[in-house]
Amino acid sequence: MLRAALLVADRARPGSFLLEYGYLYRRYAFVARDTRQVGYGRYSGFSGYFPGPSLTYAASCQAPYLGTRHSAGPWSLALIYSVWLACHDVDDHLRRKDEYPPGSGRRAEGKMAEGQARGFLWGASLDGRWRLSAHSHLRLGAGFVAMHATGSQRQWYYFADGSTAPVAESMPLLLEGREWSLWAGVEAEL
Repeated sequence: MLRAALLVADRARPGSFLLEYGYLYRRYAFVARDTRQVGYGRYSGFSGYFPGPSLTYAASCQAPYLGTRHSAGPWSLALIYSVWLACHDVDDHLRRKDEYPPGSGRRAEGKMAEGQARGFLWGASLDGRWRLSAHSHLRLGAGFVAMHATGSQRQWYYFADGSTAPVAESMPLLLEGREWSLWAGVEAEL
């Protein structure tokens, strides 16, 4: 997670209302492993337990944003919004050993999907800052960010010989996410 912001006002003024602009970057990744799968119909032969990795997934989302921040006493409330959200995701189904094209006798090594989407995000955070000493502060906070993006995805099978076969060039893609975060720290002035 990366979030950088520039406040357009003096933060030290009590009760201040600030304008904020910044840049938000999120990256998510996971590997599904040691899976139990149930296949139906023509996929019934793919039922069973599969040790090791079955699927990898990665997504990144980034957006410049505008926001406001209001401070009262030790508390600060921030609201952000962006219509410039851009996302990219890659999904590798390592166990999709489908016969492709159907009836060809040729088995794929896996199936990839890659997508691009654009949309919006909004978020809010509340944090407190208390002086511990002349040069340090305790900081505690919580935040929430929601993202919504639509776009298209292309899918293809890949084979052991390095070749690929397209499945879909433009499938609808919807990426949505909601993220809560908590933070605590000590700030030191140098």
